Amino acid sequence: MATRRDTAAVREHLPIEQRRAQLLTAAAEVMREQGVAAATTRAIAERAGVPHGSVHYCFGTKTALVRALLQSEVDRSVESARHRSSRSTDLEGVLRNVLEAQLESVRTDPGHHAMLDELIALARRDPSLADLPGWEHERYVGAAAERIAEWSAASGVALARPAREIATTIMVLATGLGDLWSATGDRAVLDRALDDCVRGLAARLSEPA
Repeated sequence: MATRRDTAAVREHLPIEQRRAQLLTAAAEVMREQGVAAATTRAIAERAGVPHGSVHYCFGTKTALVRALLQSEVDRSVESARHRSSRSTDLEGVLRNVLEAQLESVRTDPGHHAMLDELIALARRDPSLADLPGWEHERYVGAAAERIAEWSAASGVALARPAREIATTIMVLATGLGDLWSATGDRAVLDRALDDCVRGLAARLSEPA
């Protein structure tokens, strides 16, 4: 028997893209609160207030939903980082802003960061999602490299290393700093380590290639 909530959802005829967005939001909420394992299709449908069959209608399989969720969340993180890293002046400033942008969700939204980590771990174990860890890495590195190259072109300052190489180093540093923050929760320790990373990388990039 359909519940009142299900009946209301059935009457609400949304375009499929809006329904997909609604279900992705619900899936993210469940995963953030209870973990990826708790996000069954039934739990997601209940959170969204739609019939259980809506999940399969919109995505076909739960695997397809997980893929769409990870891609949308990574895209959102990349766009947020791109906006934050636009506030740059000199080389050290652009490196700091790009690196801080990568750390933003770790520091301010640990639930989102933990959800992404769980989703990537799931993707590594699932052959049908095995391409996603590499895709995620490329999205972050590509976006950071683009921002660094844009700054170099706008400032007229030549880079001592290719923008992509610098961006890859930044991703490695961001991972380590993120682990430091997750382990300690100490902002002062994180800020000191961040300063050392930025100054060391800027000094290295000021040397001839």
